[in-house]
Amino acid sequence: MNGDNAFGSLSTAWVALLAFVLFALGLLAHSEMDRHQSKKLRVFELTKEYRVTLRGTNAQFSDRWNEYLNDSVDPYNGGNLDEQAYTDLVNRFLAADSNRENYEALAGFYDSVGECVCEGLCDFWVARTIFGNDIVTFYHNFYPALDAESRQGQSDAGIVDFVDRMRRADRGDLRQNWEDRAIAWTY
Repeated sequence: MNGDNAFGSLSTAWVALLAFVLFALGLLAHSEMDRHQSKKLRVFELTKEYRVTLRGTNAQFSDRWNEYLNDSVDPYNGGNLDEQAYTDLVNRFLAADSNRENYEALAGFYDSVGECVCEGLCDFWVARTIFGNDIVTFYHNFYPALDAESRQGQSDAGIVDFVDRMRRADRGDLRQNWEDRAIAWTY
């Protein structure tokens, strides 16, 4: 009879251990889901900021840039410019009107999105969906100014890091990990 009691105690201990492990895994899953949700919410908070303060600025700035570019580039040579001519074109554009002010506002915002993603505070995949095309377009249009600022010690590392992540994701070198896919699926 004493052997049956020992077996019962051992069974109870294993069941208690299994219950504890399942509880701990549940807590871990819950905290990861909560962390992922917080990252998504930070991106949505940035989206609100963008819509309230920068949407009009971006549209106006883009329209001005496209008009300036179309008026300045000779279509007969295929619109091709060497690097120095493009740099001069960007610098002349930024020197006119309030273009520099709008550029600074957009660059600051896009850099903050990139920094948020770089530091792991914002979800890259959600930020990519919402801001990715705007950030990449801004980077490609104004890379001479961004590069010059970087060489002068003014960091736009967030934009550069975000664009690099976009390139790696587009090439398939950067994929959502199983945690991101699982957590995205649960929401």
